[in-house]
Amino acid sequence: METQFDNNDTLEKVKLSFSTTSQLPAREHLAFVIQTVDGKQYLIGTADKPFPVIKVDDSTGKVDGDSAATKYTISYTNKVALVSCTA
Repeated sequence: METQFDNNDTLEKVKLSFSTTSQLPAREHLAFVIQTVDGKQYLIGTADKPFPVIKVDDSTGKVDGDSAATKYTISYTNKVALVSCTA
């Protein structure tokens, strides 16, 4: 996560990258829940603007048998970009 200053306001920017063999509905407005290795969960995105920006890169897989995968890069900038989730 990085912090930016814009018009006398502080903005946080977070970036998430992952690969999967599943397809996400990338044309919809999505939010993401991530979990750290110590079990803490965080929310990236909200139901309101600004929405996370989703970049999609497809891969055909390697000749030696690796399956095709899709790499997603999620970028999100807001006053609070990473919100702690509690149950």
